[in-house]
Parts: sequence; structure tokens; C-alpha cells
Amino acid sequence: MLETDEFGEYLRQLCKDIEQTLGRSNLSFDVQTQAVYVPVDQAVPLGIVANELITNACKYIGIGADERIHVSLAARSQELVLTVTNTGPGVPADFSPDSAKGLGLVAIKALVRQIGGTIVYPLPGSEARFEITVPS
Repeated sequence: MLETDEFGEYLRQLCKDIEQTLGRSNLSFDVQTQAVYVPVDQAVPLGIVANELITNACKYIGIGADERIHVSLAARSQELVLTVTNTGPGVPADFSPDSAKGLGLVAIKALVRQIGGTIVYPLPGSEARFEITVPS
């Protein structure tokens, strides 16, 4: 089985690249990861999902004095858990993942399903916290 480089390092580098690209002095990332190696056929879709969740977190965080994106990756018994949260205003009170029309959320759902994972969505009007669980 082909394996990628350590996926936690990929997430740290992804956040660093996004932070440099955006160039917002009040935006920072808190990345907490374990050393996790994943097969290429899982790493590619998971990498796309992570990129979409992190860029969405940046897009919807709002503008404030201290904007922070929290990204975590943990290995639990037979599964990986990727969580992305931001310190912004949260999701709208009418948020519904089933009625999402944007390509980003549609792609996230399809890619997570492709690798046999699940998504825990934030409740309407709550903190913008997305949790992706995939078999390891």
C-alpha cells in the first residue's frame, strides 16, 4: 500500500501557505496534529476536504481583532478525526447542509462519502465547527 508523507505535516504546511497567501495580520492558525500516515487513495480526497474546510473557515470568519482557525487531526481506534473550527460569528441560524448550494460543501460531502467517512455539521446558529471522521 502506498502511503503519503505524514498527514499532520501536510495540514501544518497547508495552514501556513493559506496564512501567507491571505496576508491578514490578525488571522492565525492553531494546528494540533498527531503523526498520521494515510494511504494515497485516502490522503488525496482528505487533503481536498481539509483545504476546502480551512479556506471556508477563513472566508466566513469575519473581521475581528483576533481571528483564529483551529485545525486538529487525531487518530482514534480505527479512525481519523479532522476538525476545523473558527472563532467567527458561527454558522447562520438557517444553516442546513442538505440545502447547501455551494460547490464547496457539495464536494466535501461527496469526497467524505467516497472514503467511507462521516461529517458532523454545526447546528444552525452555533459555532462553525466541522468534524470529519474516516476509517484508518
